Amino acid sequence: MSDAFVTNQMDYMFFLSGLAFVVLAAVCFILRRMPGPPLPWIRLAWFGILFGLNEWTEAAKLGLGDEPFLASAHSVLLAGAVLLLMWFSCGGLVERLFPSRVLARLFWFFPIGILVLVMYLGGVEEYELAVFFFLAASTTYSSLTVWNSARSSKAARSAIVLAAVSMVLLAITLLASAPKGAVFPATVLNRETFLAVAGFPSACALAVLAILLGASLWECYQYLERAHAGAFLPKVVTSFGWQMTLALIILAAGGWVVTEQVGRREERALDAHILSRATVVANALEGNLAQKLTGTAADAQLPEYQQLRRQLTRIQHASPDIHRVYLYGLRSGKIVNYVASEVGRPDDEMAPGDVYAREPDAADANFFRDSIAYVSAPYTDKWGAWVSAVVGFSGSDFSFAPVRIGLGMDLSARDVRRVVAASRLIAILMSVFASVLLINLFIFRRNWWERTRQSVLHQGVLLHLSRQEHADFHAALERMTQAAAATLQVGRLSVWRFTEDRSDVVCVDVYDLSANCHVRGIRLAAANCARFFESLERERTLAVSAAQTDPRTAELAADYLKPRGVVSTLGALVLRNGGSVGVVLAEQIGCKRWWTIEEREFATALAEMVTLLIEADERRQVETQKFESEERYRQIFEK
Repeated sequence: MSDAFVTNQMDYMFFLSGLAFVVLAAVCFILRRMPGPPLPWIRLAWFGILFGLNEWTEAAKLGLGDEPFLASAHSVLLAGAVLLLMWFSCGGLVERLFPSRVLARLFWFFPIGILVLVMYLGGVEEYELAVFFFLAASTTYSSLTVWNSARSSKAARSAIVLAAVSMVLLAITLLASAPKGAVFPATVLNRETFLAVAGFPSACALAVLAILLGASLWECYQYLERAHAGAFLPKVVTSFGWQMTLALIILAAGGWVVTEQVGRREERALDAHILSRATVVANALEGNLAQKLTGTAADAQLPEYQQLRRQLTRIQHASPDIHRVYLYGLRSGKIVNYVASEVGRPDDEMAPGDVYAREPDAADANFFRDSIAYVSAPYTDKWGAWVSAVVGFSGSDFSFAPVRIGLGMDLSARDVRRVVAASRLIAILMSVFASVLLINLFIFRRNWWERTRQSVLHQGVLLHLSRQEHADFHAALERMTQAAAATLQVGRLSVWRFTEDRSDVVCVDVYDLSANCHVRGIRLAAANCARFFESLERERTLAVSAAQTDPRTAELAADYLKPRGVVSTLGALVLRNGGSVGVVLAEQIGCKRWWTIEEREFATALAEMVTLLIEADERRQVETQKFESEERYRQIFEK
């Protein structure tokens, strides 16, 4: 890519990079319910949102300048992204190292404290450098976390491995997105060296890798979803992913076309405005003063030269955005200075006869031959980047083509680009708004489809269980807990019953999904979980995301939840003859889970099935006792 193209399109590149991370966040929001490795995808989703907003903030800075509120938003968003990515990658490790919830929370203030200290001691640039180092390290550790999860999911191993590799590449690119610094590796690996070597900015690479990571995670979700459906759900192929991809591609391409049109229209209007200002300046000068100028060092002694220079300097000082105003000509194929305003820097002053460093181009040839005024492309010198407006200098001998002397007016190229970028920003904001609406629509449609799919799956499982043989109570219960745990994708699913005196609650059966085994006989004192059963009596179905700290289930934490790593629970009361006799408990291990309405209804249906199994078992016991009693009477009668 050419330097001019990169400079002109940098704002839209930041928009695309931000959009890619927001799309990654949308995929991670859906992955929360993925039937597979229990990773805290919600944290990665919020990282994507914050980093995407940071990229959009960078696009806004190109149009609005370094406004204080944008700089503050940039710093806060980067710090939040670091914290969330670290929380995703090593949150479980921290919780194991610091069992105390207070200590675990205090740990997360440690990286924020380091960043604040770096900003206080080193300034904004050092802070940004430290942030990107943290991001690269956290992304690398996140890749290891995702890689390790591939061991527990053979069906989607290739997609998970691709996601881990994408994270490694993303970590390297984040390191290359850091500003140049005095600390290795920022001395050799930074955004400037990346642009020089790759030919495109690191924002483009970040966008591509974020999309690759999102696509691999989506493919992983699709793999596990198909494997989870099993025999209870028809194999339905959905096109949500392709529809979303196509819609975003169309939106990005259409947004770029609109942004380009808006920018070019603003450039034409700005060029016309700059040329009109230069024309006003040329008309304000006394043209007859330039008749004696020859474009040589001898002009410096002429009073006409001194008077013109004073006029040009006053004009320059009257407009702070003007860097220099000057008269120049073309001699022997070189651009030669005639008169230039004073800029206040001795080493940047132009003397009469000085030759400009740049070579004449086609625009200069057209100007001196046909008197075609123009605004130059941005060019750079040791003082910065500039844009020149060139018009014919009005004088008695110079008002007709060919032109002998032209008037040039230098403006900051950064200020000119900012005006154009501000107009482009409106189109980019429209693209941001449209993309956010589109992503929200995608998430809404996907959630609606997922809820419908869950309902159909739950009905299929319940129908399958109802058709099974129920002659053996424990065998039927084991089939139910195993099928329910696999359907809900929870670590454990258990059924509990009160003893006859209701002093204890006994585990009739618990199925461990990872160990693929059944256990029974665990006993808890009813007095130690009284609040839990009071809440169940009141709500019938109790969905708790933070089971170890929620007041309704906290009394179970010490004896049952913490030793088994249970984080979230979904309980449904087993009722018989108007009273409670037990509970069905789904136990999520590893990370928090937010239970859906469909999952609550499924738990309620399981509790009703347990009631039916209990009643069927008691009927069999009564019939068995009756048969044995009749058999004894028959034997006595026959004797």
